[in-house]
Amino acid sequence: MSDQTKLPPIIEPWRIIAIILAVATAMMFVHSVTPTQAEAVSAQPALLRAR
Repeated sequence: MSDQTKLPPIIEPWRIIAIILAVATAMMFVHSVTPTQAEAVSAQPALLRAR
């Protein structure tokens, strides 16, 4: 039984690192928007403003 082929890992380490970096980047981007900048954005959708 010990001669069975080893199964590959479910998620490779490089994919885990890539996911962590993507999440960290998204969190930093969201955190960089201050409440003042968020209030400056109009509540009206862009499609309605173009008319």
